[in-house]
Amino acid sequence: MVLAALLVASRLPTGIMLRSLVPLYVLMAFALAMNSFSFSPDAVATAYGVGGVSSGVFEGAAPVAVVGGLYFLADGLVRSLFYCLRIFAMVLASLVLAYSTPATQLTAGLAWFMRPLARVRVPVNDIALTFTLALRFIPLAFEELHQVKLAQMA
Repeated sequence: MVLAALLVASRLPTGIMLRSLVPLYVLMAFALAMNSFSFSPDAVATAYGVGGVSSGVFEGAAPVAVVGGLYFLADGLVRSLFYCLRIFAMVLASLVLAYSTPATQLTAGLAWFMRPLARVRVPVNDIALTFTLALRFIPLAFEELHQVKLAQMA
């Protein structure tokens, strides 16, 4: 709910945010598939037994045979959905921060946050400068990637 409020307050176009997350969608689909299906469900059941997140009503559900030795695991799907949702929220929050805050303010905030480390001789200003330079080159890298895509299409 907090993330949704931040997204609304930032007044960023939703389409841009959703398009920026396309690589994440592919990664999450892969994670869902890899955690929902198994060739040895007994080994997966014992691996999940140590800590982790609860699968709710699906915890301990019997594996469903799909094809041959491939099984669908309901609790694996629920667990992977939970972790995918967490990763999605983290990436979306970082995009909201990156798109709505100028690079100079991000750098100043990083330097302020790391200021206590200066007492133990961590080069805080150098790290902040490196961060600023990296932020400046991200749009340039995306522009180069776009040009390579256009060249490949041609």
